[in-house]
Amino acid sequence: MVIHRAAKIGFFIRRPRDFFLFELLARELNAEFIIIPPIAMNIFAQGKRLIKTLDAEPMERFMASRDMPWRKYEGNILDNEINEIENFFSPYDALLDSQKSLFLMHPALNGKKRILYFYDDAIPGYWPTISFSNIDMVLSTGKYFNDLLRPFINTVQIGDLYLDFPQPYSKNELPQNLDENKKTILFAPSEDVFYSPAGFSGEINALTDEYNVIVQLSQISATSERNKNLFALNKEIILLDESFDIRKLNPFINIVLSDNSAAVMEWLSDGKPCIVLDAWSNEFNILNGVPDATRKNLSFDAGLFAAFSPAELRNVIDKALDASIPADNKFALNFFEIGTEPAYKRAAAAMAGFLASPSTLPSPKSVLAFHPGDHALQNFVLQHRLKNIFMPISNIFREPMLFKKIQKIIKTFF
Repeated sequence: MVIHRAAKIGFFIRRPRDFFLFELLARELNAEFIIIPPIAMNIFAQGKRLIKTLDAEPMERFMASRDMPWRKYEGNILDNEINEIENFFSPYDALLDSQKSLFLMHPALNGKKRILYFYDDAIPGYWPTISFSNIDMVLSTGKYFNDLLRPFINTVQIGDLYLDFPQPYSKNELPQNLDENKKTILFAPSEDVFYSPAGFSGEINALTDEYNVIVQLSQISATSERNKNLFALNKEIILLDESFDIRKLNPFINIVLSDNSAAVMEWLSDGKPCIVLDAWSNEFNILNGVPDATRKNLSFDAGLFAAFSPAELRNVIDKALDASIPADNKFALNFFEIGTEPAYKRAAAAMAGFLASPSTLPSPKSVLAFHPGDHALQNFVLQHRLKNIFMPISNIFREPMLFKKIQKIIKTFF
């Protein structure tokens, strides 16, 4: 597809997964990748908001092996002079990011068309209220978010770019210790301190007596040697980092475990039974005096399960493997859609039309949204437990006038 007026587009990437997410779309649009440092934000550390930038060098090494154009943004976006920022980004007509980043927020880039792919698991500084005052267009992964955001901003539902699966690995490219006679479990943790999975690591290591176990650490969780050491001593564990495109092992993966709800929902959309490792909800129940009898697994009929402790993990795995997953899983596809046309084709068409249209002003509105990729996984679990409460709240925040009144009340009293 050729964009009219030959607009140049920059795609922000921080980690290999971002490259895999945007690769097909970037090739379709002849876009250029911009490496920026990953940011880990601790919003409530001793009452202060802390911003920590991580090393971008691993991403540079990764991109050096790819046949795609890329540049690295040098320096700190918060410290650099405006003219330095303007000079670096001067070649671009539009910028695309998978999170509501400091780059999309910066006033030096107000002259660019800024597009948010509402996908990533961290929206720095904007949880749970997400402002679109510096966004021109939102691409959404599914109906849930598209309906939620449509009253506030120009949105297009394109589906999940990550689920545009590449060609699977051939047998001679598979990890050496993958036994094709065993079922395969993928464990995809994301928390940087391994708060929940640390308690499950012993049981996950023990699963190798019966299953292939693949552990893929995220870029953030892999920065801790402790997290690697939880599994590195077990030679039966297939330990991978984010530079490995795990989607290429899709035909061999039978079940997915994660502490991150976005990860399980995404794989569930592709028909894999999934288990949320959820120590958070157990603690919530204890603190709030909720009887154990009220703890229920999530959406049995849709293939989504929860393990609240290591002791019950193997039993939950057995149930999940026996579960019948509907081919048209409306529960999961509502969040992460897989359409008949690849998501990157739909995104390219939407972006081409938007970039060729007259300039539009960004939306000054905001919206409250529970993102299924929140690191605080209990939000997603509680959404389903408290659905009768959550849905009216969601509808309230989709009503602009009512939303403004609530904002005024909050500002007045808090």
